[in-house]
Amino acid sequence: MAGQDASATDQIQLSAGKTRRDFNLSLALLVTGIMMTAGLFTFEVWANSTGYWNNYPTGPSALTSALLSAIGGIGSTLILVGAIFTGVNWSLLRKAGRAI
Repeated sequence: MAGQDASATDQIQLSAGKTRRDFNLSLALLVTGIMMTAGLFTFEVWANSTGYWNNYPTGPSALTSALLSAIGGIGSTLILVGAIFTGVNWSLLRKAGRAI
C-alpha cells in the first residue's frame, strides 16, 4: 500500500490551461521563426535580383553580413525550438483529451 502511495505522489498532474498556454507560446515561436527566415530569404532574393549588392564594390559590409547571418540563425533556432515544443505540448493536450 505504501508503494502505491509513493508512486502516486511521484506523478505530476499537468494543468491543461498551462499546457494550452505553452502550446500557444511554442506555436508563436515557430511562426515567428518561419516569418524571420522567409523575410531574410525574400530580402536576399530581392537584393541579388535588383543588383543591390552591386552598388558596393566589395559586396555587403562585414557588419551587414554578420547581421544577416545572425537573423538567419535566430530564425532557424526559433523554428527548431518552436517545432519541438509545439509537438510536445500538442501531444500532452491530445493525451489529456483537449487537442486542438
